[in-house]
Amino acid sequence: MRGPVTQVKFAVMLGVAGSWVEIHGEDRRVEMNRVCIQAAWRGLASTAASQILAAYGFKPEVEPTTKLYSDADHTLNQRGTDLDFLEQIARETGYELWLEYDVTPPAPTPSAPIAIIETAKLQASPPRNAGPAPPVLLAPSNAPSLRVNVPPDQCPNVTAFQVDTDTEKANAGGGLAVNPRTGKLERVQVINPQPGLDGGPTLKEIDGVKRTLCVTTAGGADELQGKQEAALVEAGWFVEATASTTAHMLGGVLKPHDVVPVEGIGTELSGPYQVKAVTHVINAADHFMDVKLRSNIGNRK
Repeated sequence: MRGPVTQVKFAVMLGVAGSWVEIHGEDRRVEMNRVCIQAAWRGLASTAASQILAAYGFKPEVEPTTKLYSDADHTLNQRGTDLDFLEQIARETGYELWLEYDVTPPAPTPSAPIAIIETAKLQASPPRNAGPAPPVLLAPSNAPSLRVNVPPDQCPNVTAFQVDTDTEKANAGGGLAVNPRTGKLERVQVINPQPGLDGGPTLKEIDGVKRTLCVTTAGGADELQGKQEAALVEAGWFVEATASTTAHMLGGVLKPHDVVPVEGIGTELSGPYQVKAVTHVINAADHFMDVKLRSNIGNRK
């Protein structure tokens, strides 16, 4: 990680014992959250996002969007900081916004700096396949497995695991939108564009009940479709879990966006999960990890 120190706290005790210092920092996305901007963008939202990210010195990797904004229809209006605007684009397209780092070790000379390339990604996570090929996962095939309730000879490597499923989330979308050019109503039918983590079905018809979400927009059918697809992607992650482990037990370190196998929690729930967030606690004893996970696979029978 690379970014500014944003807060420092310390306390000094007589005799030194009990003194402490606490340092807080953030990655460089905080630099995009300092100035409120009012602007009207034309063209693709992905093009606007690429221009903003490049202006802050990031290497942008932005997945193309489809809605074309123009004065003839309506512009893409920014009324907030650049970070708020990028997160709005991500939310309305079903994408994620994150940073990755490519670090080059310094030269042998003591004063040589470390070279860091910061790549800003605004794209679907996991990637969505556009054809018959299976989706490309964001973790290598040898990613460590989280082994929960498995026989002792299979070496359980999780100290705690909790699962929360919510099958009442929406699994369908559709609606009507007014074409701003013709004034006519246009019908939109939407399906979840995000495939299951193992290429299988997502939350659709587990109990034969159709649950439709309601999303409205001031734009036309093309804008309504994109926003409804993004909402279905979010609703599709209907299985959430938390796990506690250590780097020693797991034999590796987990990162957000990794896709890892989970074993030993039943036939319907075992399978691939995506890492949402990881809290690392590193001390003299061990490297502890508290992990948040999610899955969107509807039936593993």
